[in-house]
Amino acid sequence: MTVVEAQGLAAPTEHAARTPVAHRARALVVAGLVGMWFLLFGVAWAMSDPVPAGPDEAMHMVHALAVGQGEITGTPGASPNQPTGIPDIIAFWNQTTRYFSVDARRAPDGVYSCVARSMDQPANCTDGPKCQRYYPPNPVACTDPVGLAPGNRILGTYTGSYEPTLYLVPGLVARAGTFDVGAMRLARLGEVLVATVLVVMAALLLWDRQRRGLSLLGLLVAVTPMAMYLNTVVNPNGGEIVLTLCFFAAVLRVLREPAPASRWVWTALGVSGSVLAVSRTLTWVWIVIALATAAALGGRRVIQLVRHSGPRAWVALGAVVVGIAADQVWWQVIVGLPRSSHSLWSAWSQIGTSILTLPEWFHEEIGLLGWVELPVYPVVEAVWWITVVGLLAAALVLGTRRQRIVLSLLITGNIAFTVVIGAVLQVEAGLPMQARYVIPFNVIVVLLAGDIVRANRARIGRAASAVAVAVAATVTVGQALTLWQNSQRFAVGVDGRFFFPTRAVWVPPFGWAPWLLVAGIGCASLVTGMLVASSAGHRPAAGPVIRSKPT
Repeated sequence: MTVVEAQGLAAPTEHAARTPVAHRARALVVAGLVGMWFLLFGVAWAMSDPVPAGPDEAMHMVHALAVGQGEITGTPGASPNQPTGIPDIIAFWNQTTRYFSVDARRAPDGVYSCVARSMDQPANCTDGPKCQRYYPPNPVACTDPVGLAPGNRILGTYTGSYEPTLYLVPGLVARAGTFDVGAMRLARLGEVLVATVLVVMAALLLWDRQRRGLSLLGLLVAVTPMAMYLNTVVNPNGGEIVLTLCFFAAVLRVLREPAPASRWVWTALGVSGSVLAVSRTLTWVWIVIALATAAALGGRRVIQLVRHSGPRAWVALGAVVVGIAADQVWWQVIVGLPRSSHSLWSAWSQIGTSILTLPEWFHEEIGLLGWVELPVYPVVEAVWWITVVGLLAAALVLGTRRQRIVLSLLITGNIAFTVVIGAVLQVEAGLPMQARYVIPFNVIVVLLAGDIVRANRARIGRAASAVAVAVAATVTVGQALTLWQNSQRFAVGVDGRFFFPTRAVWVPPFGWAPWLLVAGIGCASLVTGMLVASSAGHRPAAGPVIRSKPT
């Protein structure tokens, strides 16, 4: 009689020995398919958009080119864009503007594209000389109408004082381009690649082999069409969103583990948190909210988890703290925070206006494309909000008392923070608040709701797998319709034919068919991934467990 048999346990079967490996392989397959969805969709977006086609993309491109060639701080100067009638915005931009010496062939000439604010106009004007593609034209940049003269040119950008972190990869990739259009598309692809890596990491961190596809609900719902779009144009706002996604996924994974989390989980937390900290002005807020949420959920257990994890936990958390400190050094010492002539307390006068603007911001959080001017189809917005509210309601119904309280506080705090930051921006900088600024907070709320539903899967029963696949299908259709809508806008204008590819006035490189096909494959990847995830439950080995009597 073997020792195992003497203890009343069945001898391990070949199936049981393979189970951990099979689970890891399944997790990698599912995360890979989710990543393929994001990558292919991102490529389709980046290539089918004219350049520039996103919020402040031309200005961000100048900054990316500078960082890519090692120019970090630049030289302060007046904003290259001086709109009339909005002195507070001009005063703010004059403080954040830096001038850089960048390659003239790769650099944009102006601030906006020729199709900005002209949704009924196809993007065929973007095929002309450089000076035709931008307005208002910059006299200095337009001395070379074609824009192919070699050498550097001094250009200013009102994003020049922003942290250089998320400009590095797009700027380096853009160096492979030989002219402005190609360089910007390469920069976009660089941003898509970084975002895809972070989404795959988040999927691996959220994956639960017992809860299967249900564990990825929060991720799918959090990546709204707006979040996807911002990661396909040159804009660090997109990187901020997926960094928050990855960081909070790591925080939730640490809380979930029954034993101290593994080294790779803490590494993911430390790397994503430290990079997030030095990415944008408000990122320290998202980090504090994420960690405070963990403390509220875990209570004293959080301290025990950190203690038992030993050096790996302290190194990860230390890296996050160092990142926050480095970001404050950047703003307080290196470039200086923009100052306003208005008192911060005067923001209270705008609170009422911010509250009335909430419905507009809720709309923008799902999708406002181009230069924040093209709203997504109403059906996409409605269905997405139904999905979000359904996920939040399910979490509030299924969760424990502590989970319900924490989630309720987060939802309330999210709305309150949006109102306050909207009032502050309006008074301090004269800038209208755009919902994309607070999407990282939304990501935290939605991920937590998804994790609460995952943790209480037993109360859903067999419907869990069907719910996961249904959400994936909903997300896929919403993302596909939004890409189609954006493509139609630039191909024939918003008033043109819905089925535009055969009548397009403007076409991207290689035509419309390849990029729509790439997006279609991305849709199939996501649905396939969730089908694989939903069929990945653990099945015990066949045959009875034989226990012998003690000897």
